[in-house]
Amino acid sequence: MSKGILGFAVLLRAAADLPHDLLDMMAPEGDAEDAGLLQHKAHAKVNVSSPVSKTNPMKIYMHYMPWFQSKDFSGFWGYHWKMKTQDPEHFVRGSEGSQRRQVASHFYPLIGAYDSGDPDVLEYHLLLMLYAGIDGVLIDWYGSHKVHDYGPNLENSEALISKMGAMGMKFGIVYEEYVCETVAKEKMSQIEAAQQDMSYMESKYFSSPLYIKVKEEKP
Repeated sequence: MSKGILGFAVLLRAAADLPHDLLDMMAPEGDAEDAGLLQHKAHAKVNVSSPVSKTNPMKIYMHYMPWFQSKDFSGFWGYHWKMKTQDPEHFVRGSEGSQRRQVASHFYPLIGAYDSGDPDVLEYHLLLMLYAGIDGVLIDWYGSHKVHDYGPNLENSEALISKMGAMGMKFGIVYEEYVCETVAKEKMSQIEAAQQDMSYMESKYFSSPLYIKVKEEKP
């Protein structure tokens, strides 16, 4: 069992009075890296319909990057674990003496180098945020065009959004405007690319009751 994940889960339980069976589910069996990052109890169904009590009414939203691919789940190591200089197939010794993959990150994930498309990982991340008092997620969004790794990023974003309702959480889109420049090099003008992205967001996200709105009126 990963002591890091278990310790954090215990901390969350103390703060939010989590039931023991949920605590057990959040702590994977065996070594997290060897077990394939996150071993929930075989797609266990979690009842999280009851809202989390917060002493501070201020809304808190978490910026979320959906761009990680792991060899265990996607069949290859994505760019953001490598960033041209790192090799996740190579293991190095961490600060505590533990073996960890060589990834492009200042901080090493407690569950190892995960995949943003893994439904167990998405559920795990959302549960941690939910019981830490986070109200929603601001998704770093790379548009609707399938160039570079933008296609998988879109799929991962929508997989995350599909789990929001069960968690009682909301979401918003952080549109990376420079992606239009990238799309323009391969497909169409920057204005056309941006217009298509805006139309996509309007049709897919803005009308959702889970989309974050200013004064409950505008996305």
